Amino acid sequence: MKLSFLTLLAKRYPLEYSFRLASDIGFDGVEIWGARPHAYPFDIDEDTAAQIRNLSKRFHVEIPMYTPELLAYPYNLASSSEKERDDTIRYLKTAVRASAMIDCPAMLVSCDHPGYGRNSAECWQYLTQGLREVCTEAEKQGIAIRMEPLGLNTSPIVSNSDDLVRLIQDVDSPAFGAMMDMAIPPLVAEPFSEYTDKIPGGIDYIHLCGCDGIYETHLQITEGDVNFPALFEILKSRGYDGWCSVEILEPYYRDPELYLRQAMAYLRTII
Repeated sequence: MKLSFLTLLAKRYPLEYSFRLASDIGFDGVEIWGARPHAYPFDIDEDTAAQIRNLSKRFHVEIPMYTPELLAYPYNLASSSEKERDDTIRYLKTAVRASAMIDCPAMLVSCDHPGYGRNSAECWQYLTQGLREVCTEAEKQGIAIRMEPLGLNTSPIVSNSDDLVRLIQDVDSPAFGAMMDMAIPPLVAEPFSEYTDKIPGGIDYIHLCGCDGIYETHLQITEGDVNFPALFEILKSRGYDGWCSVEILEPYYRDPELYLRQAMAYLRTII
């Protein structure tokens, strides 16, 4: 099992800051946030990719996941706007190629809220069609695509393990799989073990955060209602050997180093 963190937490710093922190604190990798000022897909050219690869080598920090920003306007695979859907597919194909350029083996995707008053079957069709196109590019580039579930308040389309199972079946690509964001299972009242036991092919990536089962807020891992030692015993019993990436967000942007050091100190006591 290896540890990383999503660089969105350090969005107020240049990308090099995250690599330096990871090396200093003892993380094995960084999950790169695919947006400015870190690594917006359309900014990744040969020179930029080389700079990112050099950061990985210089600090001896892996890049297990590339996460293009999909939870903010103007990108949504299930949008009612054909133009927005087309732009999103183009954006994600560019992100797949960017993943390959920075020697990152996997890319994270999600689907934001499609808007009220929509037909759920139509939204699902748009999502699966778009993902098939993205996965075709991913297969060419040798990149794994991992779908992230979201809380119902963020998006009602993919929010539990059954949604992920259905989506994997409907997309039907060897490049496509799922991951677990641990803030989500308590929100939809399902066991964490559903992800390790039910997802075809299992999971190989987890977002770690504290959660209260009421809101989708990503708390520091020392906070909330989840018993982390017990959770890691569950993972160990299932033979989990993938990545665990700390994803803590607002209000922790104020001091990424402080909160990442706190998270790592706690994780060392249970791993």
